[in-house]
Amino acid sequence: MDLLAKMRSANVSYMGTGGIFREHFWDSFKGDTMAWRKPCRSIICGTVILFFFAAAFSRPIIGQATIKLTKPANQETVDNLRNSAYKSFKIDLWEWMKEEADVTVDTSNAIQRFHFQSFADSCFAKLDSKPIRSGYDMSITFAIQGEDARALLEAYNTRCYGISLRYYTLMKTALENNAVNDLYNAGIQTIFYTMGRMGSPIDMPEESTPRSFLLEDSRKIMQNFFNKFSVHANDVLINGKAGTMLATPLTVTALIDTLPLVNILLIGTLPNDVPLCNSKSNAEGVVVFSNFKIPIVARGTLLYFKPDVSTIVPGVPRFEAHDLGLTLPEQTLLFNITPPTYSLSYKVNSANGITIPKDFAQDAYVKKFLKDSCYLAPVAPTQQPDLYISVISQISSYSHDETEQTVRKVENDIEILDNERKPLAKKQAVAFEKAYENATAVPEGLFFWEAAGKSLHMIKVLINGI
Repeated sequence: MDLLAKMRSANVSYMGTGGIFREHFWDSFKGDTMAWRKPCRSIICGTVILFFFAAAFSRPIIGQATIKLTKPANQETVDNLRNSAYKSFKIDLWEWMKEEADVTVDTSNAIQRFHFQSFADSCFAKLDSKPIRSGYDMSITFAIQGEDARALLEAYNTRCYGISLRYYTLMKTALENNAVNDLYNAGIQTIFYTMGRMGSPIDMPEESTPRSFLLEDSRKIMQNFFNKFSVHANDVLINGKAGTMLATPLTVTALIDTLPLVNILLIGTLPNDVPLCNSKSNAEGVVVFSNFKIPIVARGTLLYFKPDVSTIVPGVPRFEAHDLGLTLPEQTLLFNITPPTYSLSYKVNSANGITIPKDFAQDAYVKKFLKDSCYLAPVAPTQQPDLYISVISQISSYSHDETEQTVRKVENDIEILDNERKPLAKKQAVAFEKAYENATAVPEGLFFWEAAGKSLHMIKVLINGI
């Protein structure tokens, strides 16, 4: 009997997250669109449930999605349906791991998230399901028995154990030989793959080196390694005008104590962790950032340097040292820069007889924002600005008779030119839009306050992008 037939015939409940019994889980497959896990309506207990658990060992993992069609489904529609079903499958798999395998995956951690996704993909590779039409509805269901998922989890844990043990041996050898680059590579991979063993190893009595020991010892070794990491530059200050290219390449040296870190990718980030530059070190540990453009930031802003540890593990999304459970010492340079000057052209147009408040109609609030948040300086009357900024705002409203609402919106046309009046950035878009009941007066002060905030944010995004 195939899996779906078993589930149809079972027609019993199983234990869900938080101890909720779910009634007639086959019926829950056929619920509303995307509602593949309905709250239970009754509790079934006793010998029927015990019999089911004894027969099935653990509940199946299920993902389902349904869409309504107004025309024949194309391949894109089918692909979107399968993706939606796979998302619900991963949610149920995460819950199954917590309930049945005593594994809680922290999906906020990039490494744990990667391993969970890889395990989910290995489960999904064993599944095959075709869309089913019923009237205007098309649905698809993916399901795998709990014992099959358990076997795949054991296989994934075993694979990660073998890889982590191999890199652990290499890491210890590199530590004995004081080979800093080998230690850097092997240590990161040891932690990465040890974290891939999700929860306590299942049915692995032959494991002589526990996961907890590998992880604890590897982190201790690598934390001691990174405590010795440093970045050196000829000058701790980066001088120049914000928004311009640095006159000479920015050059630093990455070291572990006095030994160079060779062929590592070093990243420079701003305080908000936004990457600004990256480059690899040479045989002497020297990193050259060519074509370095000074960002438009406040004078005294720090530029942080750190190795991109994720490049050590091929084929994985970017992760940080803190995902490995490690802390990197701060390595910084200081921006000693002068702000670029600007000239502002600001205009507000009103449609539908909307009265524009004085504060919004004048450019004083925009100029204050450009100084305080965008770190620009107004140009002197006799000088040429570094930037020409033009902002045109259109205020309008329109009514929806069918909803009995009035929509008020602000649309901005923003353009930034350089000192030769060559375009640097341009955007025309709705910055703010809000609907109000026709029977309710528009709160003018609140509307324009919110609209001003959205408009200013739009300006800053463009300035940061030039």
